[in-house]
Amino acid sequence: MTETDKQKERRKSSDEVVNELIEKSGNGFHTKVARYLRENDWTVRLGQYYVDAATDKPREIDLIAERVLLQGRPYRNQVELHLRLIIECKYVPSDVVFWMDAMDVVSATALIESTTPMKSSRSSLSRHHYLQGRTVVAKLFAGRPDGKEDSDPVFRALNQCMGGYVNTGRLQIIDQKSSSKAVLDLSYPIIVFNCFEKFHQINMVGSGPNTAEAVKDNFQFEAHYAYKRENRAASQYMLVDMVSYDLFDRFLASLYKEAEEVMLLSELDEHDGIAGYEEVD
Repeated sequence: MTETDKQKERRKSSDEVVNELIEKSGNGFHTKVARYLRENDWTVRLGQYYVDAATDKPREIDLIAERVLLQGRPYRNQVELHLRLIIECKYVPSDVVFWMDAMDVVSATALIESTTPMKSSRSSLSRHHYLQGRTVVAKLFAGRPDGKEDSDPVFRALNQCMGGYVNTGRLQIIDQKSSSKAVLDLSYPIIVFNCFEKFHQINMVGSGPNTAEAVKDNFQFEAHYAYKRENRAASQYMLVDMVSYDLFDRFLASLYKEAEEVMLLSELDEHDGIAGYEEVD
């Protein structure tokens, strides 16, 4: 039995619908990021949901990626580190302008000291990727001429990433691998973009011209994220890594280096009796 013209037309129409669903879903880029991480020894969880305390509605995080790193000899002061990324994947088809300003270094320092063994007294803070190189961060952005933030892809990505980090940043998706009692936990909120081709920046530091330049490197977005916890208002200083997919490997390399530094400092803390890691029963 040969296919009739009407059957061919219905099949073509169905194929077009399927292709349109795939194209508009954004899951193609989402899948690309997940595959890249898995190929580089990360465990990836897709479809992690949490309940937004402010709205009492379920929200979804694109990806939680985790990788376990071990340092030292087994059964002899071995350090286990869980490196975790709370990731939003975003394809941005139109131009976005970011306004860059000086980082709140005092808050950034407090953030690093509260989440890692890196301390100002050790001069190790400068080796954290937040403080390496320039300390200029994005604080404002514009991505839609009509000013409708709720439908802006960057606004939505930031909101979902920060909300996901606050609610699931400590969620361990890989069981402990060693017998170590020194277990470290490093979590980072990040947004991975398809590219920075349509990203522009205006530098608010200094008295230079107020002109836009192309964004060429990964950067951070600084924000104070307000939320509800146990029916009380809370606020958290956050730095969200804004990463271009073609610079993803460079970003991960900086985290591996940072993790090695943190594990080394944790070993020193354990030796000196300083609390720089989480005790596991």
